[in-house]
Amino acid sequence: MKKTKIDLKESRVVFNEEEHTYHLDGKQLKGITGVITKHLFPDKYSGVPASVLSRRAAFGSDFHSDMEIYINLGIESSTDIFRVFKENYGDLKFAASEYIVTDGMDFASPIDAVGDDAVIYDFKTSTKPDLEYWKWQLTVYRYLFYLQNGYEPAGYRVLWINKDLKHKLYEIEPYPMEAAEKLLDAERNGVLFDQSEFAGDLSPMSDTRLAALYDVELCIANLETQLKEMKRKEDEMKAALIEVFAEHNVKTYDTDLLKITLKDAYTRKSVDSALLKERHPEVYDECLKESTVKASIVIKVKESKTKE
Repeated sequence: MKKTKIDLKESRVVFNEEEHTYHLDGKQLKGITGVITKHLFPDKYSGVPASVLSRRAAFGSDFHSDMEIYINLGIESSTDIFRVFKENYGDLKFAASEYIVTDGMDFASPIDAVGDDAVIYDFKTSTKPDLEYWKWQLTVYRYLFYLQNGYEPAGYRVLWINKDLKHKLYEIEPYPMEAAEKLLDAERNGVLFDQSEFAGDLSPMSDTRLAALYDVELCIANLETQLKEMKRKEDEMKAALIEVFAEHNVKTYDTDLLKITLKDAYTRKSVDSALLKERHPEVYDECLKESTVKASIVIKVKESKTKE
C-alpha cells in the first residue's frame, strides 16, 4: 500500500498473492468474492467454459497489475487498456493501492484503490457492466473499511474498461452497512443469507435493469452514428448525381436494379400558419385539423468520456 495523506489504518493481514489467501495471526480468513457469489449470485458463472473464465481473469489481473504499479511507482504501462485509463481518467488521484480491509476475525479483502479524497475504487474488466454485483461488493468494502478505520469512505466508484476498450466511471450507491454485516454473519454461521429485507432499497430502475439498458444504449448510439454517416454519404452522392445529370441532360436512369429520376428545381408555396393565426385567427381555427401523434423517442448521441 502506498503512503497516503489521508488517515488509512493498515491491517495486519498477510496476503499470499500466488495462492490468493489471507492470514491474520496464523488464522486463514475468507475472501469476499466467494462469499458474495455463494449467497447472492450462485449462478453467475454457470455455463461459462473454464477456459473463458481463465482468459477473463488473466486480462483483469494484468490491468490490476498495471494500476498497482502506476499508483505505487508512477510507472505507466504500454497496454491498450492502460492507455484508455490514462487518456480518459488520468486526472484521478489515488492515495493507496490494493488496500486490505478486514473485520479482524474472519474476513478480508483488498480494495483496488483509495482516492486521496477517501473515495474507494474497484477496477472491473467484465464484458458487460454488472452493477448489482458491484453494488454488493462495494457494500461489503464499505462495512470493512468502516470497521478498520472508524469512518466511512467518501464515495464509491467502479472504473470499468473491457477487452473491447469500452469504458465508463460508475458512481455506485451501496446498500446500508447492516446488509454487509448480516451477509457476513450468515456465512459465519453457515446459513444462507436472506436479502429480501433489503429489497426496498432497490429503485424502480434497478441496477440489473440499468445494466440491460446500457446494452441498448450502446446499440442505439452505434446505430445513430452509422445512420448519420450514411445520410451524409447519401447527400454527397445525390449532389454528385445532380451535376452529372445536368451536364449530360439526363432526366432518368433506369436499370434492373434501380431507377433514378432528376426532379427539376421549383418554387414551393405554403401557408404561413403563424402569420395566418395572428392576422385571421377565426379562419385559422376554422381550418385547423387535429390528429393523434403516436408516442415516439427522440435520440441525440452526445459526445462524452464514454467511448463505445
